[in-house]
Amino acid sequence: MEKIKLIIWDLDETFWKGTLSEEGIEPIQFNIDLVKALTNKGIMNSIVSKNDYNLVKNELIKLGIWDYFIFPSIAWLPKGQLIKDLLEKAQLRAPNVLFLDDNHSNLEEAVFYNPGLNIELPDFINLIPTHDSFIGKDDSEHSRLKQYKILEEKSLDIINFSNNDDFLLASEIKVTLIYDLEYYSDRIYELIERTNQLNFTKKRFSQTSVDKLVNDDSLSQFVVSVSDKYGDYGIVGYCAYSEKSHRLEHFVFSCRILNLGVEQYIYSKLNFPEIDIIPSVAIELDSISSPNWITESELRPNSLNFEQNNDAIRILFKGGCDLSQMLFYINGDKVNVVEETNYVTKDNVSIHNEHTYLLLQEEENTKLKIPLLDEGSSKSLVFNSEYDVLIYSVLMDYTQELYLNKETGLLFPHGGYYNFLSEESNQDILLEQFRKMNSKGLDKTFLSNFRENFVHIGKITPSDFVGNLSKLRNRISPSIPIVFINGAEVDSNELEVGAKDRHISMNKALDDFIANNQNCYLLDVRKYVYDLNHVTGNVRHYQRSKYRDLALELKSIIDDVINIKDAFKIKNSNSVKEKALNSNFIRNLWKTYVPSRMKNFIKKFI
Repeated sequence: MEKIKLIIWDLDETFWKGTLSEEGIEPIQFNIDLVKALTNKGIMNSIVSKNDYNLVKNELIKLGIWDYFIFPSIAWLPKGQLIKDLLEKAQLRAPNVLFLDDNHSNLEEAVFYNPGLNIELPDFINLIPTHDSFIGKDDSEHSRLKQYKILEEKSLDIINFSNNDDFLLASEIKVTLIYDLEYYSDRIYELIERTNQLNFTKKRFSQTSVDKLVNDDSLSQFVVSVSDKYGDYGIVGYCAYSEKSHRLEHFVFSCRILNLGVEQYIYSKLNFPEIDIIPSVAIELDSISSPNWITESELRPNSLNFEQNNDAIRILFKGGCDLSQMLFYINGDKVNVVEETNYVTKDNVSIHNEHTYLLLQEEENTKLKIPLLDEGSSKSLVFNSEYDVLIYSVLMDYTQELYLNKETGLLFPHGGYYNFLSEESNQDILLEQFRKMNSKGLDKTFLSNFRENFVHIGKITPSDFVGNLSKLRNRISPSIPIVFINGAEVDSNELEVGAKDRHISMNKALDDFIANNQNCYLLDVRKYVYDLNHVTGNVRHYQRSKYRDLALELKSIIDDVINIKDAFKIKNSNSVKEKALNSNFIRNLWKTYVPSRMKNFIKKFI
């Protein structure tokens, strides 16, 4: 018996004692517990039963077990065909499925329609917990069950479309290619080892070999994350491609995304490289088509990948991509950093989503309907609280101009200091910029519509800036420290007139905010960038050595912040000492006046 991924249960005299439609039933607690235990190991359960659907559903709801079954097939129909349909919906091979039934005739019929299907009488049930084919893998979060529930929903939706292409177009399928594989070797190993139907190359490796493979610089490698309107499939593909020989060395996908066309999309994106396909595979690749129902997202998956090292400090960074140079120095075994920085879309449009207004109105940003914003403006990770520390550069508030949308009243931040979008006199300059960037959708029509629908109101005022910071602080868990990064106070290039004075006034506002709010800290750029020779191009970009200096300061701040967070992690305390430590007064003294080198010494006595 191969590894079992799904058990199909008959109900009467198998899952429970008795016949539901006649004398009634008596639950078997062992079977109920077994279904739950199997689900916790990633092994799914389904039902094929000749019964009344509503009666069965109501009974299983009473038993608290209905939601544990996927694709329940309950009808007065032959079981062999029902099982065949179920396997197609679940996208599983018969050898990975076990059917349990008390009737020999039903078992033989099931095998006739589904060659290779494993069949057993109810006596076998007691052997399942210790059987090698049911080892599974820890899935206490029920992620696999959730994925199959997505497939269930899709199987119902597809009935409403005239053909599969229409359905796929309506599914809003998005893929994200992730080239930094540091945290994904376990998932890559799992894909290579477990998958068959969409494993085109079928090269099996040990975990140690995979760890070496992901560090092979001769190959272009990435994992594939997929989502659609039904949910997030997670990391479902791995590709290793030799640009030199134009050949795919590894090309493997999870059956979770079978029939979405993702494998063909990636194959076409790589310009149809050579590949030695090892049969059998569920989908054939071709050297012509490129699925038009799939879009590629520059976004990171909408969940933080911190599970690989539970002891690491989880940091979310929000700011300009230039500051990634700084993060290079602090990322490591004890620190996991996820970045939200500016990026360029597939249409070559540069996107900055750091401004406080974009964060605060993120659920409404799509109403602006302009190509200078994409879905990333509505999907920040800032408010999901799945991190220990937030590092936030507020330079876009210092820099960008605000444009008021006449229809919605929403504010759109963009640019800064010159070449305002709202002035027709800037049109030729702007169009030339768009042309050089090969930005799609940014043309005369766009500029004309923008001038008609938006009003330029200048930069955010220092008082409004502080108000926005207060709103952000209130929306983020008070237990999460925020380290703000300010701006340098030096003269900038001749185009950014007034930048130094602007930075001085905004820095003052930020200083005041931090002084008056708990769990807020400052990485002070002014300490390291104080001369024109320290900046490159403009006041927001610094010499590489300055990023290193800032990184060392940031590391010190993070160490202190985490130590303070641990020292004051005292809840529901009754002791006078602990209450004193939790007081705002003591917190402010600790944060403001105690030198870093003294903190560890002091903590020995508290």
